[in-house]
Amino acid sequence: GETVYVRLWSKIGSTWDSTDYTYTETGSPTQAAMSTPVPGSQLPGANVTFTWTLGQGPSLYELYIGSTGVGSSNLYISGQLGNTTTSASVTGLPTYGETVYVRPWSKIGSTWDYTDYTYTETGSPTQAAMSTPVPGSQLPGANVTFTWTLGQGPSLYELYIGSTGVGSSNLYISGQLGNTTTSASVTGLPADGQTIYVRLWSKINGSWLYTDYTYTAE
Repeated sequence: GETVYVRLWSKIGSTWDSTDYTYTETGSPTQAAMSTPVPGSQLPGANVTFTWTLGQGPSLYELYIGSTGVGSSNLYISGQLGNTTTSASVTGLPTYGETVYVRPWSKIGSTWDYTDYTYTETGSPTQAAMSTPVPGSQLPGANVTFTWTLGQGPSLYELYIGSTGVGSSNLYISGQLGNTTTSASVTGLPADGQTIYVRLWSKINGSWLYTDYTYTAE
């Protein structure tokens, strides 16, 4: 659809003269369109090859993938791709049921245009689960290392330990822990046979969820 300029030169004697003409190309420019995975579908896992059909007119492409909203790119940015590129292999996508936002860009002339697509990851998010000491057991003493299995999807963890009731934290608060943290060492726990309450928090998609456990002090 762009304008094409034609200049026809004629040499008459020793002089070159010209006549200018303009034309308009047929058709209209079109952006790239996502092919696979099928837009709106569930992604097959953490490692996905995204493919698209070439548009008519783009000189460059770029692919954004994110999980924080339409147009986000916290998961992947391809960088500029040549106008014959039709795919990008992406690794390390989340696998716990959240929405994944995909934006393929097309540069037409000097302008970058885009179309947005959404997908859903496989699986469901799960919270962390206490491993040791075994839930319901007697604690080994006043100094205890609590360990847990990582959930699928949490971005943060936190541990409360108390003696005044379910969810209490008068004995220990870990503060927010990174999503690869699997343990916390706690000192100064009572050793008088009372019930100890442990609450393990998991932050999933902006919400804090928890599971409660009880132990008996030594």
